Amino acid sequence: MKYLILGSSGFVAYHYIDFLIKQKNDHQIFCIDICDKQKIENVFYNSKNIQFFNASLLDRKALRKILIKTNPDFIIHLAAQSSVAFSWSHPYESFTNNIYCFLNLLEELKSLKSEAKVLLVGSSEEYGKVSSIDIPIKEKTLLNPLSPYAISRATQNQLAKIYSSAYGLNIICTRSFNHLGPNQSIKFVISSFVDQAIKIKLKLKKTFVCGNIELIRDFIDVRDVINAYECILKNGRVGETYNVCSGRGYKLKEVVDIIKKLLDVDFELTVDKSLLRPIDNEVIIGSNEKICAETEFKLQYFMQQSLSDMIEFQSNEILKKEERDVCWI
Repeated sequence: MKYLILGSSGFVAYHYIDFLIKQKNDHQIFCIDICDKQKIENVFYNSKNIQFFNASLLDRKALRKILIKTNPDFIIHLAAQSSVAFSWSHPYESFTNNIYCFLNLLEELKSLKSEAKVLLVGSSEEYGKVSSIDIPIKEKTLLNPLSPYAISRATQNQLAKIYSSAYGLNIICTRSFNHLGPNQSIKFVISSFVDQAIKIKLKLKKTFVCGNIELIRDFIDVRDVINAYECILKNGRVGETYNVCSGRGYKLKEVVDIIKKLLDVDFELTVDKSLLRPIDNEVIIGSNEKICAETEFKLQYFMQQSLSDMIEFQSNEILKKEERDVCWI
C-alpha cells in the first residue's frame, strides 16, 4: 500500500510513520511538508521505503505533480495549523493554512479522478461549548465552533462532505480529541506539564506555570490515535465522521496530580493570565461508541501509562540537553 502523509514533520506523523515501518508490510510512504528535509529531525526519512517532498499544499501545481507521481492508496491529511491560541492571534494564517490547503487537495483529487481514500483529521474543537446533556459528545451533536481554529476545522469537514457526495471522492473525517504521548511538543498542555514537573524535580526550574486547570478534557494517547486512523481507513464508511477519543474526561488539575505522584514531587501552581483564552470550552468529553462499533477500534493506552511514557521520554531529553550544555561549557 502507498501512503501519502501531508504535514509529515508533526507529532502525529512521527508516530504514524513509526507505526507503518513496524508493520513490515513494505508500505511505500510518501511525505509532504514545508520544512526542509535536512531540518526535520526524523530518522525515518533514511528508510528506503520513504520519500520526502518539500512542498506547500498552497502550491497546486506542485501538489498535482506529487499526486500524479505517487498515486497513493491512502492520503492522511495532517497538514494543519493546530493551535487554538495561535488562531486567536493569527486568524488569517489559520484560515489560509487549514482551509485553502485542503481545498487545493480536493480540487486536484477531483481533477485527477483519484480513487485514493482520504483521511481528513479534524478536531473536537468543532463542537464548541455543548450542553451537559450532550456529554459525552456524539458525532450527531450540532457544531458550535468558538475559535478561528475551530471554524476552520468545521469548514474543512463541510467541504469534505460536499466533495464526497458531489464528486465521489473517498473521504472519511475525524473529530480528534486532545492528544498526548511521548515526543509531543511542550507547547501543548500535558507535555508542558510533564516538562515543567521534571525540571522542578531536577531543580532546573522553580515555578510551575499553567492556565485554567479547572477545564475538563478528553485525552487520547497518540498511539491509540494512529490505531484509530488505521481502523477508520480500513473499515470506516466514506463520507462519515468519527470521534477519535478515549471517552474519559480529566480535569487538568487531576493530570497535574498524577504527574506529581509519578515523579514523587510537589509544587505550587502559578496561573499565567496570558495562557487564558478569550473563550474556552469548560468540558470536552467525547463518545467513541461509533468508531468502536463500526471499526472494532479498542483503546490500548490509558492516562497513567501515557504520562509515565512521556515522563521517561522527556526526562531523557532534558538530561541529554544538560549533558550537551556541560560538554559545551
